[in-house]
Amino acid sequence: MRREPGRYHFLMVGREVAGHEAFYRQCRARMERPPLAGNVTLVEDLALTDRAAEARLASLYRCMDVFLHLPRCEDTFPTVILEAMACGLPVVAPAAGGIPEQVQDGRTGLLISPFGCETIVNAIQSVLSAPETRAAMGSAGRRYCQELVSRDRLAREIEAIYRPFLELRSE
Repeated sequence: MRREPGRYHFLMVGREVAGHEAFYRQCRARMERPPLAGNVTLVEDLALTDRAAEARLASLYRCMDVFLHLPRCEDTFPTVILEAMACGLPVVAPAAGGIPEQVQDGRTGLLISPFGCETIVNAIQSVLSAPETRAAMGSAGRRYCQELVSRDRLAREIEAIYRPFLELRSE
């Protein structure tokens, strides 16, 4: 989350998940040591049940400088990454599942090895220490997201997928 230049506060959303308890505890312990100590807020659950909840989440994104995604399982297309990019955030996420199809390493964010706590800290620090790069990544991610989810593009792609089925005639 944004603070005065050179000083940051982080928001971690999520809770301990079966099968990843050790990793979660390692991250929690790392947050209690410098330079993160006192600079991380943990929100264990953020239920998105309505438009107001979505608006709250969007406002949280807009307060951030970097979005870190640590999925609890391999996801083929985590929409949370697109949400963050739509808000102009550079993304730090593991190179797993479908994430490399969304995050362009070095352009819209950084891809890291999954579940490497020090790797995560180093990636975040590298993005935070280069404000021009961070801004460029955020802008590139926002443009990518706008192109990816534009109504015209989605309509064309959906129509192309279903056209062969719509042209079939039953006899």
